[in-house]
Amino acid sequence: MAFSNKQQLNSMESSIQSLEVSIGTKQDILDDDTKNEVSLLKLTATNLYAGIFYYLGQPLEQLLGNKQNLLSKNTDATMRQISCTNLTVNDSNIVSAINLKQNIIDATKDVQLRNLTCNSVDIAGTNVISSINTKQEIIQVGDLSIEQTTGI
Repeated sequence: MAFSNKQQLNSMESSIQSLEVSIGTKQDILDDDTKNEVSLLKLTATNLYAGIFYYLGQPLEQLLGNKQNLLSKNTDATMRQISCTNLTVNDSNIVSAINLKQNIIDATKDVQLRNLTCNSVDIAGTNVISSINTKQEIIQVGDLSIEQTTGI
């Protein structure tokens, strides 16, 4: 490329130097999560390789791979704690169902029962049925005969 005069050449050199200064002030390539930070309101990307993005020192690809899969009807879930304002199972509100159940029986309240059937009743560590079985049977009229009446 030939320049017709020295003024054009100087102008071109000045423009190139100005461009080099402008480029030098621009951000480096996003390749180091300790030096680079980007704030975005929205990012739309197609065919983006996630391995180049990091969050708290871990690749985004790894973080996404560690997340829980969606639960489905046939998936069992184990949870340490669940907190919600309205829990429904089979169209029934769980809190309402629990509130309809019997209150907890404790030692400070009297209990009234229509029938009580049990295999073992312990009171203060003593089996009541065993204790009753060690007692004397009821004496019925005619069960006794007195052989010696001297001194009565």
